[in-house]
Amino acid sequence: MRHYLYIPSMLLLTFLILGGLSCSKEETPTTPNFEEYGISSHIWDYNYVVWFDLDYTAQSKNMIAADIWMTAKGNASDASLKIGTADIVFNTIESYTDGKIYRGATINLSTDQPISYKITNLANNKTYTGSINFLPKNIVVDPWPSFSQDYNYSPLWSIDENPDFNVIDAGWDGRNQHYEYIRQIDGNINTYTLVKTEWQNQTPIENFYFGINAIGYQRKHDNKVLIVGVSNNYYWWNANGKGQNGWQAHRSPLKFMDLIQEDINSK
Repeated sequence: MRHYLYIPSMLLLTFLILGGLSCSKEETPTTPNFEEYGISSHIWDYNYVVWFDLDYTAQSKNMIAADIWMTAKGNASDASLKIGTADIVFNTIESYTDGKIYRGATINLSTDQPISYKITNLANNKTYTGSINFLPKNIVVDPWPSFSQDYNYSPLWSIDENPDFNVIDAGWDGRNQHYEYIRQIDGNINTYTLVKTEWQNQTPIENFYFGINAIGYQRKHDNKVLIVGVSNNYYWWNANGKGQNGWQAHRSPLKFMDLIQEDINSK
């Protein structure tokens, strides 16, 4: 298993989620692999990518908050999105080499029933419509084990319906360095052990986190559209305080756009 010096958590993971799932019209899609960090241009193999970041901490009356992001490729880059009956209004729309990136929208939805969508190419009025019913459910960890650098770390979790994948996203600080550890496992696995030998050369450990990301996805419309959803649950520990037993979600899963923003700013 590889270690990497500091890369913001989920910054490149999410881009690989979108890129690694891609496929050409001629090829059979391959199984996604989220264990490697990296920036890929494969996101532009799809005309549209729609991402749901689910926040179960904001759940009320079976409705949860979802941040929504979208990419649109080439001459299809001027687009609109409707989820259910709601026209999605994005706070930021930016042009990139291969298309446009839409971000900064939040809606309330239920993952207990099908969710309809409509993507419209504003240039020619072509639409992609359908529904999805695969968005990941809430991840419950009760309780999170307390972290100790002298022992393995091995949480157990539950989720109402198995996602396509779980992605373990962990990291720690020691000896003035930050390390990250990422591993994709099957969606039907509900425990994972991070062995203490992973950090034995960095002790004393000052900070530690362990995240579980449930990933669901579907390729739609002859692989022209990719729809992805994630729910997550994180544990954080600090040597000067107590472990935080509770939901600690990464709220900006598409931080890979920060790197795209650098490209935009360099022009």
